Amino acid sequence: NSFENSRLAYTLSQHNADGIIFLCDIPSELEYSIKQTKTPFVVVDSQRSAPSHPCIRADYKLAAYCATKYLIENGHNRIGFIGMERIQDYYLHSFAGYKAALSEAGLPVSLDWIQSDAYDEMSAKNCIAKILESAERPTAVYCTGDIFAIGAMNYLQDIGFVLPDDFSVCSVDDIALSQYYHPALTTIRIEKSEMGILAVNMLDNLINKIETETIVTVRSDELLIRNSVAKID
Repeated sequence: NSFENSRLAYTLSQHNADGIIFLCDIPSELEYSIKQTKTPFVVVDSQRSAPSHPCIRADYKLAAYCATKYLIENGHNRIGFIGMERIQDYYLHSFAGYKAALSEAGLPVSLDWIQSDAYDEMSAKNCIAKILESAERPTAVYCTGDIFAIGAMNYLQDIGFVLPDDFSVCSVDDIALSQYYHPALTTIRIEKSEMGILAVNMLDNLINKIETETIVTVRSDELLIRNSVAKID
């Protein structure tokens, strides 16, 4: 449906909302329509390189770099990558961070170890299965989301791998399940509750026409070292 016929448009026309918080980026057409209504809005977890709207975001390039670097520091020089190309900016930022860590260590990027079709736990299982089919198998993988990491770890353990001895996994997000999974997942924490608080405060300032920073990046390099990465010689 067009914006004009949507429930959101009706709500705004009735003056029932002073502002809007969107989770993740919205299509440019919708952004344009919202701006025409003069309604303040904030996007939480924006992935865009150069956002044209007020937003709270994480630095996923930095997160991927830190996680991949940690794998390298633990002796891994064959590291795979599982990401979600359907969210293009998120994928490109994450891949750039992964590639930067490898480049800094003088390690090549092997296309056989790159999988971009993950979008849930099951698709991540397919991704790790394809990576394992490569002629030279990696010893670790960086996943651009904890749910992808858990899917990959489930598959690895289902086929008899002992984790992390046989294969190491590192990720980003720190969803609740990550610390309770076995082995507990080493990941980069992205503080989603902080994002929400910042978004509400930013929107409140916009509504009340108080000068405010309109692009805020939360900490994106907090590595939570758990049990899914083994040190190898």
